[in-house]
Amino acid sequence: MFTGSSKSTFDKLSHNIETFGIVRAQVTSSQKMDGETLVVRDVATIENADISSLSISSAITLPHIVVNDGDDTIVIGITENETAGENSILLGSGTGVAQNTISIGKNNTMASGSDNSIIIGHDSASGNDHNIMIGGLNDANARSYNTMIGFGTSVNIGDYNQVIGRNASVTGLRNVVVGDGATASMCNDTISIGTSCIADTVNNAIAIGLNGDVSNNAYASIGIGANTTVTEEQSVVIGNLASAVGMKGVAIGATANTAAVLGAVAVGYAADANGTTSVAIGYAASTSYGVSVGGSAVAQDGVTIGTTSSSTASSIAIGNTAIASHSDCAVIGSGVSTRIENELATQSLRTIRLTVVTTDNVPSQSIFFHLTNANEIVVVDGAVTVRTSIGNSASYTFQNYLFERTGTLLSLYKGMRSINNPWALPIDADLAVTGVNGNTSMRLSVTGVTLTNITWVAVMRVWCAPKV
Repeated sequence: MFTGSSKSTFDKLSHNIETFGIVRAQVTSSQKMDGETLVVRDVATIENADISSLSISSAITLPHIVVNDGDDTIVIGITENETAGENSILLGSGTGVAQNTISIGKNNTMASGSDNSIIIGHDSASGNDHNIMIGGLNDANARSYNTMIGFGTSVNIGDYNQVIGRNASVTGLRNVVVGDGATASMCNDTISIGTSCIADTVNNAIAIGLNGDVSNNAYASIGIGANTTVTEEQSVVIGNLASAVGMKGVAIGATANTAAVLGAVAVGYAADANGTTSVAIGYAASTSYGVSVGGSAVAQDGVTIGTTSSSTASSIAIGNTAIASHSDCAVIGSGVSTRIENELATQSLRTIRLTVVTTDNVPSQSIFFHLTNANEIVVVDGAVTVRTSIGNSASYTFQNYLFERTGTLLSLYKGMRSINNPWALPIDADLAVTGVNGNTSMRLSVTGVTLTNITWVAVMRVWCAPKV
């Protein structure tokens, strides 16, 4: 140890050191050498020296400096306890025995096997090779090829991870975690980006957003948006508070949701699809087991297309505010609704064609129509064509048609070559019959159509009410 308290003493020390060839240096000091001030600059080379402690005056103590301790090692530390491995650099306090490492900061540790690692910060530890750690309190826990930037980050199990953010953590392989408190726990090939974003027990998944959650069995799933939730495999969730808790579901839009079913799709703000392979598209659209398209459209087990329209079991509603509130119905047109089952309701259509499916040994079959200003109805299977030509019809609106038939239709005679050719049934009558339940009714029975071994009877009931 060399100590001096005046300019003359220091000059003598510098001369002796240079004479013995231990240190070659250029030292420049200020003119005020009263035991308080010393300026040292322009140090050119330090060769083969081990200067454990050099103190000039009572106020200045140079750091612990070791050069070539081992092979090509530089240590500039606070005490004599700092160490570094071969071909390594340590600046600050800490220990290291690994090779080809750089440690800059306070209390960093390069454990055995941490070769080719870099630590910049404080109180960080690399437990294996090829790690890069920037910040403080970072821990690679015997893992390799990880990049960690932040404070309190950790890689508990796994290699090849990228971790950025305060208290971000990873357990697994080849993950990317970015955000304050973001995690990828028991994951491989997963991305978790966002404050407190969670990817838990999933592979090949993506979670992006504040408090996002892609967890459980959400293999190959994507959750993008604040507070999103994905819990099953191959699902996609995009939007604030959106969630998909079933397999292969899609929920896109703020608060959009798919239930714990297979293949449900919900697209739109507050869209909700709760049934298997159900589809809800539009603002607040919802469906149980059907297809619902349009703002506030509702489909239970049917198909609904239109704003604020709705359908029930096995029904179809098409048009704004169209309502099919009975089963096995079809509604087409704005504001149109059904009143009974098996009804077809439409608005301002000139022609309607309906195929009647028949089954052998079925005694009867009924189909209801709800029409406005209709001029023709065609029933293809059964070869029935009905054209309305009713006197004084301007005073009435047709509301319902009911076709009934008995027996099994085999073939039509009367000049018709097959059952697929229409049989025209003209109607020309006044509605002068007394009404039933406030409605005027007319019943026409057509007989005499000869079938093979079967007599086929066509019955049509027409309910009419005055126009409003």
